[in-house]
Amino acid sequence: MPVTQLTDEGEIVLPGGRVKLDLVSSFDAELLLTRLDDGSVVQPFARISGASMVLDMTALPADALVAGLGLVARPRGGRALVDGDTADLTIRAVASTDDALRRQARAFAAQQTIMLAVIAQDDTRVVLRGGSGAQRRADPMEARGWHDAGRRAFYGVIQPGAVTPFRWSMVIDGSASMLTSRRSSVRPLLETLVALFAAGSGGRPERILVTGASTRDVWPFLDQDDVSWDEVLGDVPAPWARLSDAVGAVSQDLTPADRVLLVCDGVPADALDLVSWSATAEVPQLNVVALGRSHHEIDDTARPTSWWDEELAALEPIGSSPLHRLVSVADPAAIDTSGTRLAASLFAARVAV
Repeated sequence: MPVTQLTDEGEIVLPGGRVKLDLVSSFDAELLLTRLDDGSVVQPFARISGASMVLDMTALPADALVAGLGLVARPRGGRALVDGDTADLTIRAVASTDDALRRQARAFAAQQTIMLAVIAQDDTRVVLRGGSGAQRRADPMEARGWHDAGRRAFYGVIQPGAVTPFRWSMVIDGSASMLTSRRSSVRPLLETLVALFAAGSGGRPERILVTGASTRDVWPFLDQDDVSWDEVLGDVPAPWARLSDAVGAVSQDLTPADRVLLVCDGVPADALDLVSWSATAEVPQLNVVALGRSHHEIDDTARPTSWWDEELAALEPIGSSPLHRLVSVADPAAIDTSGTRLAASLFAARVAV
């Protein structure tokens, strides 16, 4: 029986009519069909067992095919996935046992499910795509132990495949306030953000700049099992937070489908330049994570109740833009208990109001 293997970036046209899907895994798993746009489960034409189903390709929701339908292996009983867990999916037409499609995938720690493949509409064809259904555009990033908390936060609130992979760069405010009074408390926030963006993008950053007395690319210092944050942040801060030049520099090789992550202490001195840059056509999505109090705060209880207590008003054009995101963190040292809220603020689909 000929078997066609589906790779991570592969695409195969699915047969019409009814197809049977069988999952074999190294752990006790159930096979689910989920919408990528909202994460809801779509019921199959027939459920044979927890790991086996039949789909009628002519009866799949048309709008769901446009967004994509994920074939997901989910552990039963709340078991956590570990590095090396495997899932093996076989698909064949019900009317024929001659040919089969096979998709094999491996988990990494902190994932809650394995996204095996995506069923999607491509013009007049229905195709099966490997992985999240989009080509991974960022270079792979080796998982480090200090990424675990951020990865758990990401997969705790974001459905696999719900975020299209993107390239990204990061700018860290290296001003005096960040590198002195905030120095110890900001470390867990930075660790969580790097891990969140690694999980969301599917890969490593292009650049990570710290804007101290001189602007430095510190990614080589972060691509380690044991990170020296004193070395990353540096010893000589900048007197003022001027960040727009660094944001412009890291965005030059990125597209509007990519992201620039900016971490700053309050409103930068060149906030007007930053706002002006964000309004320019064809720039990457700007994700600002600012320390301070605002109505963009990830902790509902820490949001200001009076207009005069709003510390990030100068950045509101970014926060109110449909293209960018502004998130405030009043207590960066407490990010270990609010990481999922940070992940949702940066990656969850926005609800129109």
